[in-house]
Amino acid sequence: AAGGHRLTPDVPRPRETTLGGVIADGLSGGDRLRFGPTRHHVLGMRVLSSDGKITKTGGRLVKNVTGFELHRLYAGSGGSLCLILEASLRLFAAPAARACATFSCSSLEAALDIAERLSAPPLEPTAVCLSRKDSSWSLIATLDGRSERVERERALVEERARGAAWCEGAEADALYATARDEAPKETEAPALRLSVRPSRVQQALQLLLRHDPNSAPYAHPLAGTVEVVTDVDSALCAELRALGASVRVRGAADPGAASASALDGRLKRAVDPHGLFCGEA
Repeated sequence: AAGGHRLTPDVPRPRETTLGGVIADGLSGGDRLRFGPTRHHVLGMRVLSSDGKITKTGGRLVKNVTGFELHRLYAGSGGSLCLILEASLRLFAAPAARACATFSCSSLEAALDIAERLSAPPLEPTAVCLSRKDSSWSLIATLDGRSERVERERALVEERARGAAWCEGAEADALYATARDEAPKETEAPALRLSVRPSRVQQALQLLLRHDPNSAPYAHPLAGTVEVVTDVDSALCAELRALGASVRVRGAADPGAASASALDGRLKRAVDPHGLFCGEA
């Protein structure tokens, strides 16, 4: 930031996270909508392998990246293949301006309808966050970049979806951070993290609400991610997976999880033959 750049992913509560943990977990922030998943921005790594050797993959600049892109494999492996010691990521220019539009909706369907209207080009929000507030829903769309871009995109938002409460500058920065940090914290309470096609986010949220009407899901509907703290059972996970969702359970057992594929198992045994790292060999 001091050099006029920004780093993606912009994950919730960034001061409480580590770069290695974010990359190993394959975690992406709400800005995935605009910049894509974390693994796309990892240029290189220095890692500790199971035989005690330190190896490098990729480089520090795009033009210096050679050989097999093992850093793409390590990103999201959850510490099962190596220990990440160092990583180089692509940087982007810090935004010169920012504006946030807040829509208060009486129903999930109304909120998702607005989100869909904001998804068509040339409009390209940095993030669109959806959260439940008691019996209503809050949808916050963040626009940032050059001042001219923000003004142009704000006009498009107002044309497609009226009734937003707007803020800009420092106020928008604060609202963006607040919306980002509303994602459920990592605690011992059972929680789900879903990744699903944006067209099926509504079905996934409806399933979650039928399972636990008092839950407060947090979603990036246009990026297809949902997080929620809730009691977890195999029937719920099975229904979500039937929708095509990738389901990760935190703080509870997941008896319905699909077993590792044959390829995953062979890869794990080849890279970590003695099973020193987490995960089944």
